[in-house]
Amino acid sequence: MHILPYDVTVLIFSFIPRYDCIQCLFVCRSWKDAVPVYTERLWHRLSLQGSKDYSRELSFLHKCFGVHVKHVSIVSSRQDGRLDILLRMLLAKGCMNIKSLALERSYLPYDTTSFIDCLQRFRHLTRLLMNCLYLGGELPDFLSALVLKCPNLTHIILQDVTAHKLTFDPMTPLQQPHHRTPSSSSAVNVNTNLVFLHVSYRWRQCSFRHLIPILSRCPNLRYLSVAGEKDLDGAIFDYCPKLAYIDWMFFTTRHKLSWIHHHWNPDDRIIEWGLQDLSLFSYSNDIIDEIIRRQLTRHIRRMSLDDMENQNGTITRLLQHCPSLRTINLPSISSIQLLDMLARLTQLREINMRVVGQHAAKSSQLARFFSNTHSASCLHSVHLETDQPLSSDAIIAMVKHLPHLRIISLRPTELNEKELLVLLHMVPLLEKLRVENIKPSLSLSFFRQLITLPHLDSFHAAYTHLSSAGICLLANKMANTPFSLTLSPFTTDDPHCIKYTEQRLKKGRFRYYHQEHC
Repeated sequence: MHILPYDVTVLIFSFIPRYDCIQCLFVCRSWKDAVPVYTERLWHRLSLQGSKDYSRELSFLHKCFGVHVKHVSIVSSRQDGRLDILLRMLLAKGCMNIKSLALERSYLPYDTTSFIDCLQRFRHLTRLLMNCLYLGGELPDFLSALVLKCPNLTHIILQDVTAHKLTFDPMTPLQQPHHRTPSSSSAVNVNTNLVFLHVSYRWRQCSFRHLIPILSRCPNLRYLSVAGEKDLDGAIFDYCPKLAYIDWMFFTTRHKLSWIHHHWNPDDRIIEWGLQDLSLFSYSNDIIDEIIRRQLTRHIRRMSLDDMENQNGTITRLLQHCPSLRTINLPSISSIQLLDMLARLTQLREINMRVVGQHAAKSSQLARFFSNTHSASCLHSVHLETDQPLSSDAIIAMVKHLPHLRIISLRPTELNEKELLVLLHMVPLLEKLRVENIKPSLSLSFFRQLITLPHLDSFHAAYTHLSSAGICLLANKMANTPFSLTLSPFTTDDPHCIKYTEQRLKKGRFRYYHQEHC
C-alpha cells in the first residue's frame, strides 16, 4: 500500500464498505499511514473497542476522525469516568457531527451530569443506544435528564439495564413533572423530538407512573417499548397522542416470545394515522377499555396479547373493534371462544399461537378453526405450538383450506415422511417450513421433493433423523441462493455431511445442533 500511487489507493479503498474500513486498519496496522485525505468520503462509521489505553487507540486512528464522522460505537470496560473521557476525546478530535452513538457495556456513576453535558455538545446527535448499561443512580432520573437536556434526540434505546435503584421509593409521593425537570428554567417547558423510546431492565421492570414525567415531555413519541409493570393506563394517550406502536411487557413473559418473529424496529416507517401496533403482556382490563373508548382500534394491524390470566372476554371485545387486523400473536391462548372470534376476522395474514392449558383447543378444534376462518383466502403465515402433538389428519385439514400459505411452523406434530410429502404438494407457494418429530426419518426422496419448491428460502427440522445424502443435496442445490437451513437437534447416518453443508451454505446460513440420539 505504501508504494501505490494515490489514485490507486483511493480506488482500492473505495471498494471496501464503509463499515468494514476500520477493520482493514486492525488487520494491517501499517496501512494507517497509507490512508490519505479522502477519509471524508469513506470514514463515516467508527468502532472503538475496550482497551487499557484509549489515548493510544485514538492516536492510531487520528486520520479517521473529523467532522465527516457520523456514526460511532464504543465498547467500554465499565470503569468510572471511562465513557466521559472517550466522549471528550471525540469532541477534541473534531467529531462534532455525530448522528448516532452506540455504547456497549457502559458504566455510569451516580452523578451522570458530566456524561449528559458531553452529549449536549453533539448538536447533530439524534440516536443513542446504550446496551448492557450499569447505572449507579436512579434510572428514571437519568432518563428524564437525558430526554430534557438533549431535545434533539429522536431515538433512545436503553437495553439490558442494571441500575442501583430502578424506581422511586414507593412510600414517596410522585412529584409533578415540572418538579422533576432540571433546575434550568429554559428546560422546564421543553417538548422533545423523541419518536422512539425503548427501555428494558435486567430481571426488573418499570412502573408507568415513574415514566410520566418523561412521557409528558414527548408529544411526538410514536414508538414505546418498555419492560413494564402491570400499571399502564389510558393516560399514555394524553401524554403521547401520536403513538403508533406500544410494547408493554412484563420481563418474565419475554421468553414466551422467542418463537414469534415480531420485534420493534427503530427504522420502521413513521406512521401518521394512529395506533397500528399493540403489544401488551402486562396489562389490566382498564387499558383495553380505554383503547376501545378512545376509538383507537380502527387502524390496528398487528396485535400481541397474553391470554394467560383468563382475560378472554377482554381480548374478544377488543378484537371486535379491529377490522384492519392482519397479524395476531397469542403466546398463551387457552380459550376456544377466542378462536371463534378470530375466525370472524377477514383480513388476517399471519397467525402466531401457542395453545396451552387444561381446557385448550384440541387438534380437531384447531383444524375446524382454520377451515372456518374468514381469512382463509389471504392467510399466508401460521406458527402453531401446542401442548400435545398435532395429529396428521388435523394438519392436512388445516392446510387444505389455506391456498396461499407461504410460512408453516408446527410443533410438535405426529407426521411421518409420507404425510409431510402430501403436505408439500398442497402448498406450492411455500417459503419457510419448520417441522418436529418426523418419524421415523426424512429420507433422500423427501429432500428431492423439497428442492422442487420454487420459493423455498428456509427449512428447519428438529428432533428428527435426517438422510446425510439429502442434506448434501439440499445444500448443493441452494448454495447460490439466500436459503437458510437449521437443524436442531438432529441425527444423521453420516456426520461428515455437516462439514460439506457448512462449506456450501456460507455466511451463517447453516445452523445446527447435532447429537447422537434424538
